[in-house]
Amino acid sequence: MELELEAIAQRFAPLGLVTIGQADVPNSSRNTIAGRFAFTVDLRHPDDTQIDAMENEVRAAFGKIATDRGLEADVARYWKSPATPFDSACVDLVEEATKGFGYAYERIVSDAGHNAIHLARHVPPRSWFSSPAWMGCRTTKRRTRFPKTLPAARTF
Repeated sequence: MELELEAIAQRFAPLGLVTIGQADVPNSSRNTIAGRFAFTVDLRHPDDTQIDAMENEVRAAFGKIATDRGLEADVARYWKSPATPFDSACVDLVEEATKGFGYAYERIVSDAGHNAIHLARHVPPRSWFSSPAWMGCRTTKRRTRFPKTLPAARTF
């Protein structure tokens, strides 16, 4: 199932992300075959229709794997948070300011489920990472901190 999740992520790349979160193996013991294994899957994409398509693929893949192995798979949605686009005018202003300071930057898709999503119901959402060292990707090698960019991060 984990390999199929990776394949789904690749099919929806570069904007689609798939993460296995919490895992639970009740009554686990070393070197035994688990009788039950439960885990959470976090699907992310800035387009809600793509998240729905990803979820459909997960359900189909897990169902097929379970059937092929004579097992049962129960896939239940725990929570769904719609995509929250950031205010494009604000993003443009931040980009221009960053260029003005001469700092390296990268437009990213924010996938953080933080308070900006809740504030977006009342004001245009906006956010930026003030440190050029943080590239906004949680699961890639690009999360590495580069010491030469840290002074710029402090002055931005």
